[in-house]
Order: sequence, then C-alpha cells, then structure tokens
Amino acid sequence: MIRTVSAGPSAARGPAASAVGARGVRRVVAIVIVALAALATAPRALAATPPEVAEQLHKKATEAYRAHHLKQAIEFWREAYDTSASWKYAYNLANALREDGRFVQAWDYIGKAEALGVPPDFAGYALELRSFIRAELARDHALLIVIVDPPDALVSRNGAPWASTPDPAGGAPQRELWTLDTESVLEVSREGYVPQRITWKHGLGVQERRVVLRPIPKPGLLKVDGTPVGAVVHVDDQQVGSIPGLELGVEPGRHVIVVSALGYVTARRTVDVASGAELRVDFALKPEVVAPPPSDLATPGWIALGSGAVLVGVGAGFLAWADDAATDLENLNADAGPPGAYGDYSAAYDDLHGDYALRRDTGAALVVLGGVALATGAVLLVLDAGQPAPAKPPEERRVPIAVGVAPAPGGASCTAVVRF
Repeated sequence: MIRTVSAGPSAARGPAASAVGARGVRRVVAIVIVALAALATAPRALAATPPEVAEQLHKKATEAYRAHHLKQAIEFWREAYDTSASWKYAYNLANALREDGRFVQAWDYIGKAEALGVPPDFAGYALELRSFIRAELARDHALLIVIVDPPDALVSRNGAPWASTPDPAGGAPQRELWTLDTESVLEVSREGYVPQRITWKHGLGVQERRVVLRPIPKPGLLKVDGTPVGAVVHVDDQQVGSIPGLELGVEPGRHVIVVSALGYVTARRTVDVASGAELRVDFALKPEVVAPPPSDLATPGWIALGSGAVLVGVGAGFLAWADDAATDLENLNADAGPPGAYGDYSAAYDDLHGDYALRRDTGAALVVLGGVALATGAVLLVLDAGQPAPAKPPEERRVPIAVGVAPAPGGASCTAVVRF
C-alpha cells in the first residue's frame, strides 16, 4: 500500500524557518546517501533456488489442475520439470498429458519419471499410468524399440537424433518411440565401426529391432613366395608383382591368387585373410610337360597302301607271265620229237620249267607282300583317324597310284606310277 504523507497549514516562513528547513533537507539527503551506501555494501538477500522455484510452479500446477485448468497445469508442470527435474513433476505431467489426449508425450514423461526413480510407495501408480498410456497408444501406434551394440552408438531416426534411455528392468539402454509411421530409416554409427543405414517397415504394436555394428576391419598382409624366380602374381585378377618376396596389403576376406610363368603349370589358390592378420602363401610351380605331337600315321599308311598295290600289281604280272611259261611247257610236251632229239627236249623243258617256277614263285611272293602292305596301310589309317586332332591339322596328303599290266613279248609287263 502506498501511503501519502502531507504537511499541515503554515504561515509564511521566515529566515530562521528557512534555515531549519535547509538543514533538514541536507540531513535527509545524507541519510539517503548513507542508506544507499549501506544497501550497496550489504549482502543481497539470497534468490530462490531452482528446486524452490520448481516447487512453487508445482503448487501452481496443482491448483490449476484442481480448478480443471488442464492446459495451464500442463505448462506449469512442464516448466517445473525443466527448472528442476523430478519424478514428481514428470509423473504429474504425464498424467495431465494423458488426460489431454497427448499420449505420445505422456509416454515420454512417464519414462522420464521412472528413470529419475519413483519411490516404492508410488511405483504402483507409475506402473498403472504407464499401462493406461500404453493401451491408448496401441490402438493406432507402433512402439519402436531399438537396442544397439555397442550401447553408446549414435542413432538417428528419419534424420532426427534418437537418444537412449535406461531400461527400467535394468537391461541394456534402449530407445523407445511411439509413432504413427509405418516406415523408419535408422542410421547407426560409432567411431571405429562400420555405420549402418536401415530402412525398417513396421506395423502396429511392439516392434523391436537389434542393431549390431561391426568393427571396421583392419587390412591384412599377404606374403607370396616360391619358385621359379620372376613368376608373375595376380591377386583377384590384378597383377601385383612377382615372386619371391612379394608383400601386399589386402582387405580382410577371401582372395584368389594366381601364379604363372613361361614353361610352368599355372597355379591357382583361394585364401582367407583375417582382419589385421598376416598370411604367407608358398608356390612351387611344376615345369610344364609338353605332350609330343600325335604320330603321323597317315603318311606311312598311304605309302604302305601304295606299295602294296604296286606289289600286288607286279605280282599279278609275274603270275600272268608264269602262265605263259606253263603254256609253253604244255606245247613242248604236245610236240613229239624223234628219239634222238630227247636231249634237246630235256634241256628245253628244264629251261622252261625253271622260268615257270621262278615267275610263279616271284609273283606269288609279290602278291603276298602286297597284301601285307595293303593291310598294314589300312591299319595305320584307322589308327591315325583315332588320334586327337592337332591344334592345326596337317594338310592331308594323298598318294595317287596308277597300276597297269600289259602283255609283252614272251610274257607280260606291269607298270605302277606313284606320286608323292
């Protein structure tokens, strides 16, 4: 209350009165100056602490709640919680938000109340309130629960950071969120680990997901050695050097090593290199065994066939010639000569018979040899056809043969022409 003080009626003041008035004013001014100095030097009264301010806000929120001013009570309790976090403010705020239909926010604050530690006497009320909120949210929301390993990994959902909260049951920290969305994009990362980006499609009700990050693998060391010196080394289809003494840093995992050298059999090996590990691989290439080219049996086969045909032809000529000698013998025997000419007959017979036998035996031998040559040639050609074809087949060689038998004076003549 402002009190007004007024002076009584007075006559005109004389000098004495004026002097007294002047001294009074100076005294008042001096008192004011001293008072101000005292106020400046004296310690100020202590301001209210945050818990005290929060408690005053709590009382205002309670009065507003009892007066059915729900939204005003919510703001007072929210400000009280922000001023000095307490399970009591979080619990009352969660209950008021539930009554106002803001179930997602109510769920967050009942979780904060439990994290701050609800006294045992009120734990049942907090659990009951959580059940009420959960039942309302479950009608059209999904409860996303995400647990990550390592627990201190950073998590974001749809681009917004998502902090973890302690598990009321004492388990690993987890992240809980009620949402109307049916899809979430999670990004999980931590220094020293391979980050993950997950597109998660979810329905209504409790949807739980565990994300485990893998440590970033350390390069492995691959050592390749062996013989022969200078052999070329390929790793995963890339030429990387030669042996001996090749060292190569590679990513952990499976790799294919191929070692090759001119005149040696190429070696191929698949290896697994562990993260940060060293792996030594030795190669000993074997000399390449060059298979001899397929035997050329066709040429001798054709020669044998040609020779056999010639021999058979010549042998046939000799046999025809022997028939002429046999005819001469028959004619000699048919002509009877005088008894005194027997000696001449005997000599002529012996000569003709000798010619006949020689021609017959020679012809028979030639025919037999020719038959053997023909059979040999046929066998060689069959064997040649059964061999694997060479890389570049040789040009086929043909041996044209022309055989002719013609009568000649005193016998027959046989001719054979062979072109190679």
